[in-house]
Amino acid sequence: MEIPAGGASFQPINRQEFGVSSIKIPSGFVVELSNSQGSELYKESTPYVGDAMNDRVEGIAITQIYT
Repeated sequence: MEIPAGGASFQPINRQEFGVSSIKIPSGFVVELSNSQGSELYKESTPYVGDAMNDRVEGIAITQIYT
């Protein structure tokens, strides 16, 4: 799944069901993935959605952190 530099909103994602095992994050951006268990932050150097998400992402927020 590629997250566009302009940001986007998504329906909840079940990684196992949809085969989403990695995310591609634009350079210079950080992405916060969240669900009822909490949230995790990712940069372009972190390509994998971690186990702490319990394989279900309910929210995605994208923020530019540097240029």
